[in-house]
Amino acid sequence: MRVLLAALLLAGPAAAKPGPDPLAAGTRAFEQGDHEKAAELLADALFADPGSLEARRLLRESAARLLDARERRIGAERLEIRCRLGLARPGDCPEPEPEPEEEPVFIGPPTPAAVSAAPPPKRRLKKRKGGTAVAVPVPAEKPPPTAADREMSRIFYYQGLKAYAEHEIQEAKAAWRKALELDPQNERAKQALARLGEAP
Repeated sequence: MRVLLAALLLAGPAAAKPGPDPLAAGTRAFEQGDHEKAAELLADALFADPGSLEARRLLRESAARLLDARERRIGAERLEIRCRLGLARPGDCPEPEPEPEEEPVFIGPPTPAAVSAAPPPKRRLKKRKGGTAVAVPVPAEKPPPTAADREMSRIFYYQGLKAYAEHEIQEAKAAWRKALELDPQNERAKQALARLGEAP
């Protein structure tokens, strides 16, 4: 019996080689300034051990830094748009570069050939109570997410990570659902919801 117990104790660690520690790898990525990688690894560590205060603290900080960087970039883009539209304060905008002059292009009314070439709207037949069929328009398919939708989806994903790190589970779930609403292909948000037992 003692021999069997000793063999199991000796073989145990050698037989089951643990994978890389996500907390240690996440901490290294955080220290190197790779906050996107750090957030993923620290989220894995926190899902594996919800009581890890270090993973929680570093995840909250990584998510906050990622959100701040995106906010600054979005703010710069908004300022650029406001400058182009002439809505910004005079000192906020850089001097505009002269644009080359282009000749105006006249676009006239559509030709009959162009109008007849347009595809008719999709319709399907729906039966009424009396047995007659009526053509009903088919609802248009939802277009694929734009680059802005994907970016906003990532922002909501990071907001969810930050909320999860702060023990705000319902807020995290809501942020991840919003991320999936904007980009149904956001695998990170799907995985985060699945880890909490939620169906994406």
